Amino acid sequence: IIGLGLLDVFISDYASGNMKFQVMKVDNRKKFILSKLFTQLISYFILAWIMFLISQIAGLIFFDVNLTLSNFFSSFLIYNLNILPSLAVINIANLIFAISGKENITRISIIVLFIVLGIIARATSIGHLLPVLNYTYLLRFFDSEFEFKFLYNQLVSLIYLILFIFININVWSKKEYC
Repeated sequence: IIGLGLLDVFISDYASGNMKFQVMKVDNRKKFILSKLFTQLISYFILAWIMFLISQIAGLIFFDVNLTLSNFFSSFLIYNLNILPSLAVINIANLIFAISGKENITRISIIVLFIVLGIIARATSIGHLLPVLNYTYLLRFFDSEFEFKFLYNQLVSLIYLILFIFININVWSKKEYC
């Protein structure tokens, strides 16, 4: 849901023509696009943390759960571990929009990407090479069976994120805004 919202901000800016006028005012398009992408990243973190707090409060109110500090931090860790893969997928969708220019295709693609990447990650041996949180490693982590593959899984998502940020910067900065 957060991904769709942040992607839609990018799409709406371009589709409404706001980005055209913003780009005309700046000296360096690459810095402008980078600032938009960083705003997207920071917004994702903030919204994810707000959603986490709301879910914890709702859990306390409606389910009368005995929330311990350990449970709170475990849940917070899971929320944060999902952020890198999600941001990588959002940046892939940004690139799809930059190339296609089709709003609805891009909105559908982000949902399809999350689903398909998740299925491929669980069903094949190449899942550790995709920007998807591997829940097998996560479960082992919480069972105190730490594996290096868990950190590798997060590193892969970070590499995808950085790679697609740079690709987006180059594609969006060369894009014609008419």
